[in-house]
Amino acid sequence: MLQAKNDGEIIGYNMAAREIFGQELRGKLLTDLFDGLNLYDIKIIANYGVSQVEQKIDTDTFLFTLRSDLDENTLYAFGSNISDRILAENELRSAHRQNELLLASITSILISVDRNGYIQQWNQVAESTFGIPTAETIGRKFAKCGIQWSKETVQDKINECIESQKPVWLDQIRFTRKDGNEGFLSINISPIKSKKGNSGGFLLLGNDVTERKVLEAQLSQAQKLEAIGQLGAGIAHEINTPMQYIGDNDWGEGDGGEDMVVVIFAIHAEETRTGRECEKPVLKDFAKEWNIKVNLTGIKNE
Repeated sequence: MLQAKNDGEIIGYNMAAREIFGQELRGKLLTDLFDGLNLYDIKIIANYGVSQVEQKIDTDTFLFTLRSDLDENTLYAFGSNISDRILAENELRSAHRQNELLLASITSILISVDRNGYIQQWNQVAESTFGIPTAETIGRKFAKCGIQWSKETVQDKINECIESQKPVWLDQIRFTRKDGNEGFLSINISPIKSKKGNSGGFLLLGNDVTERKVLEAQLSQAQKLEAIGQLGAGIAHEINTPMQYIGDNDWGEGDGGEDMVVVIFAIHAEETRTGRECEKPVLKDFAKEWNIKVNLTGIKNE
């Protein structure tokens, strides 16, 4: 503690002040002790009340509150060491910057919501995916954040996550992308627990899987086309021998070769339908329908 006249001349101090400044203080001016404090400031404090001055002394930082006692025409300066507080604040700022860098490095959608349903974090990927600026979401109800998707489905899963306190998964959730087109999301919702083990909200991580879904559809189509090609090649191979047989034999009345091709295709269709080798009665029915005299044993052997 320091005591001074209204002009800033020190007239008294306690032992703590002596230890802090490490010198005789009586007769010195407050402006000699505090950087950035001038006589005009002293005059303002003497007439109107209170001010605070932060002063670095060696490796420590002190905060002094200068107060005027109008009745005594005296100024008082009360100081406290705030080095630990400043260190804690710097560490907190550093941790905050690290968190921001961490959030910026995450390539997935990240949305943190507190126990009351208010958004606490909304990373850059969420902003670019939904086209909703972070500044418009922080502190806003998640249910009213403006994402265009299946709200009932998502909310049901959020409720399930909070009630069970276990992660839940949603795949291929339809939503409206920033460009207005339809897209698909893959979402994981995990509970956030407080130190006491109570529900502290939830964390939503998601990915836009629209391109993946398109590629999967293209791959599926390609596989179908490949299967059709293989089936066609198989049919051609199966027809080859019977066609040779047709060319080498007299089929009886008229030009029965073309009709026989139809019979062969009919046999193949029947075998495909039943999943087993075509029985002779079925073949007889087809032959009878097309009025063809067929050597059944020969065809089956071939």
